Amino acid sequence: SVVGDDCTISPLAVLGGHTRMHAHASLGIGACTHQRSTLGLWSFAGMHATITKDVPPFCLVTGTPALITRWNTHGLDAMGLDPKVIKFDDAGEMFFLWTPGMGEGAAVASQALLNFRQDSRRSRMAPVGSP
Repeated sequence: SVVGDDCTISPLAVLGGHTRMHAHASLGIGACTHQRSTLGLWSFAGMHATITKDVPPFCLVTGTPALITRWNTHGLDAMGLDPKVIKFDDAGEMFFLWTPGMGEGAAVASQALLNFRQDSRRSRMAPVGSP
C-alpha cells in the first residue's frame, strides 16, 4: 500500500493489499478498503465504510458498500474551492468547471484528478443523486 502526505488511518481501519491513499485522504474508524483501491486527494471514508470502488478526490463516502454521500467540504475549503465546480458526466467521470481567476487550488485539484485517474485500478464511484 502507498499512503500519501497527511493521510489519516483511524483505529481498526484496514487497508487491502496495494491500496493507494492520495494526500489528505482519511479512513474512519473500522473502515476497510478492497485490494487495489485508490482514495483520491481529500477523500474521506466514514466510520465502518467498505470501499469496493475507487473514491474520487474530495468525496465523502459512507456505508457498505460505500457510496458518495456528499463532498468533503473541509478539503474543498482548504483548497479554496466551491463544491459547485465539481460535476460528473453521464459515464460517472468526475470533472471540474473552472473559471478564470480561481487560483492555485484549481490547478492543484486538476492535477490531483489526473493523478487519481492514472492510479485508479478499479471501477470508480459516482454519486447517487446529488451529494
